[in-house]
Amino acid sequence: MTREVLANIETLRSPATCKQIEFFAEVFGVMEQELFFKKRHFVGKEVGIDLCEFTRRWRLSGSPQN
Repeated sequence: MTREVLANIETLRSPATCKQIEFFAEVFGVMEQELFFKKRHFVGKEVGIDLCEFTRRWRLSGSPQN
């Protein structure tokens, strides 16, 4: 693997191939799956925000709003 190939992967200019992922896992002594982020669990809470719906549809004058 050349420095240019590694730099392109690091800067997200090109994705890593399967062979490159296998190479990284072997070099670092880990399984391929460990090179990827695990799903994060988001725990949200209700904060009492009023939601508004915006649309580009034109309303006819005098028609009720939905």
